[in-house]
Amino acid sequence: MWTQNFFPIKATQTYLVLWIGIIILGCDWPRHEPTSKAKFDSNTSEIIKPAITSSQFEKMEQTYQVESLLNKSFKIPAGKTRITATVTEVAEGYQVLLIEISEGRKIFHVTTVIQGSKKSAVISRDLKQTTGWKGRYLFVRSSCGGGNIYRCNVDHIFKRINNELHQLATVGVLAGKVETTDIIGPSFKNGIFLDVETSMETNDFTSHSNAPFIVLGLKDRGTRLSLDRERTWYLNREECIKNINAANDALSKNDLVYRRYTAEGLLHNLAVAKLTDRKQDYNQASILIARLIGEYNLQRYQNAVNFAIARPYNQNLAGH
Repeated sequence: MWTQNFFPIKATQTYLVLWIGIIILGCDWPRHEPTSKAKFDSNTSEIIKPAITSSQFEKMEQTYQVESLLNKSFKIPAGKTRITATVTEVAEGYQVLLIEISEGRKIFHVTTVIQGSKKSAVISRDLKQTTGWKGRYLFVRSSCGGGNIYRCNVDHIFKRINNELHQLATVGVLAGKVETTDIIGPSFKNGIFLDVETSMETNDFTSHSNAPFIVLGLKDRGTRLSLDRERTWYLNREECIKNINAANDALSKNDLVYRRYTAEGLLHNLAVAKLTDRKQDYNQASILIARLIGEYNLQRYQNAVNFAIARPYNQNLAGH
């Protein structure tokens, strides 16, 4: 009996030892490779790329964050005036918001465009920084979304008349002319509202960078803003003096390009003098332009200025 069972028992013991050895030495079991990392396949000598790369994932995450802003609303504290901004359109690089201002039976709407893909916390912070009451006036910021046009960023101004909210005017937010634009009503100080005249922004004589940038000084006349001529002249006086000095310097040089460039600068002087009814300054600029580029071109400049000032784009100059 013992002899007959010797070989089966021996074989069983042999297999058991082999299995124990395999377990002790370890087995090369298949391992799961994370899909976020690329791996090398030795059989094909090629890099096997993951299904979704990290950059693609980040883009997908950003897209989700942007799209999740659609129809999101932001409340802006303004006392008893209710102000709500709602995202109505989302695209790569910008968002469009509709701002509703309501008080009692009065409801107003303003549209603004926010440049860049911003998170909701940043949008909320920016809205609260630039929209709200400042003294007797409510300022609501609106933007074209970026660019170099003079009135891309504006403040819509409201005030209460006979205990009802009324829209008073819209003024430009003049970067470079105020200390900072990231506050409520930066263009309002000491009873004067700053704005910019845009009728000469596009003209037949200058580039956009050399077009007249005429700063306006406006006062509250009860139901609207209107031009303060003395303040407007004062706000533009330094620029006018600089243009006069440049023109006199050009007259001493035989440089036709420089002469034409300085004559273009005097277009600003003509417009400011016409707007503020300063005949002496108007005549001074006219004489210099004629000496620089001739009587014919002077006439063209004067016609353009007279037409622009008589039909201003800026509603705050209506009937000035």
